[in-house]
Amino acid sequence: MSFERIHCRKGAQLLMRLLNLVLLISLIGCGDEATVVAQVGEVKLTRTDYEIFVGNLSSGQKNAKSSHDTQIQYLQSMVDQELLLLEARERRLPDKADIKAELKFLTRRRLAELF
Repeated sequence: MSFERIHCRKGAQLLMRLLNLVLLISLIGCGDEATVVAQVGEVKLTRTDYEIFVGNLSSGQKNAKSSHDTQIQYLQSMVDQELLLLEARERRLPDKADIKAELKFLTRRRLAELF
């Protein structure tokens, strides 16, 4: 298979993902809380997950206008996080002692920030 065909196929796959993301983001504004707005592997991200994600953003992270592009960016961030978690699980990172210690530290720090 030539490089051009591979490149074209990957471009088409990326375009389909983006179109699906746009379609899914349109569902955020309608439907019930259980509406699936994206799926990463076996993990389904719902409208409720999206609302919680946006609600947990700091004021500096939130965009002043809630435009369609902003919603896509937020949803893409959620998908990116799930992809990172999926990769970490595949590499068995949560089982490593130094990673466990870092996660414990970050969890405590985040809890301290919240309270």
